[in-house]
Amino acid sequence: MKLEFIERLIDIAERSQLAELEYSEGDCRVRIDRRLAAPIEQLKPAEPRPVSTNSVESAATTAPASGHAVTSSLVGLFYRAPAPDKPPFVQVGDLIEEGQTLAIVEAMKMLNPIEADCAGRVIAIVPGDGEMVEFGSPLFIIDVAG
Repeated sequence: MKLEFIERLIDIAERSQLAELEYSEGDCRVRIDRRLAAPIEQLKPAEPRPVSTNSVESAATTAPASGHAVTSSLVGLFYRAPAPDKPPFVQVGDLIEEGQTLAIVEAMKMLNPIEADCAGRVIAIVPGDGEMVEFGSPLFIIDVAG
């Protein structure tokens, strides 16, 4: 497939009302999905979200030797509440049970619950609401004796 042909497909998609266009030739495939990308004029830098200092604490300064880290199982955006207008799943000081939902990590437009892998007391919430987290990064520090 030649670059000029791909550019022509993009032009056709931009001028039409199509939401999605897919073309394949042999083992080459081009897929244009206008629902996934915003026009350049609409792209704006993310606005920083206010972070409450009373609930977000550093694991390095608050985690005792008995603290257990609940880590992220995927890369994505960390959310403490099920929706922006809802209260957080848990707060520092809350007693939690194994299997309880602690937060959500959004990855590829899917909301994935982060569940407690042990019972105890939440002593630290490491990332701020809306922050990007990596696979294996600590999200919560739990006092298992709590």
